[in-house]
Amino acid sequence: MGGGRGVGGVAGAAEQEGGERFAQQVSAEREPDPFRRGMLRIARAAGTAEKAWPAEVLEELERRAGQPS
Repeated sequence: MGGGRGVGGVAGAAEQEGGERFAQQVSAEREPDPFRRGMLRIARAAGTAEKAWPAEVLEELERRAGQPS
């Protein structure tokens, strides 16, 4: 399996007719396997943190820039 992440889950690989592979959305809430469900939840949390981090750093740098040295 492979592929990138999709919105709300991790994309898994599936095959179409002729063996062509494409990404398929996988939802943590619908995953029956508890271990895979856990991995999907961890991936979602990591993605959320990765997206929030740049904004947090910019705010901190702007705050520091406004303080006298």
